[in-house]
Amino acid sequence: MLYTFVILLAPAPDDLPLGIFGKPIQYLQCDRLIAAIEPDVDIEALKLLPEQSLMQAIVNQNLKICQFSFLTIGLVK
Repeated sequence: MLYTFVILLAPAPDDLPLGIFGKPIQYLQCDRLIAAIEPDVDIEALKLLPEQSLMQAIVNQNLKICQFSFLTIGLVK
């Protein structure tokens, strides 16, 4: 499964935060829009995580979205 964290305006940020499974996310650009994505998310592996680990993954994902939001606000100003 392909997971999209957020859609941003180009250019892509320089940093590559880690995704759910600890690999750097990727940026996919189409014209002036960029998707911050994590390819190959294994849904079955997520289902096998203990509840606490799954909750931590959700919290980390939400933090990344907030970080991207701040980046986007900074670019618009």
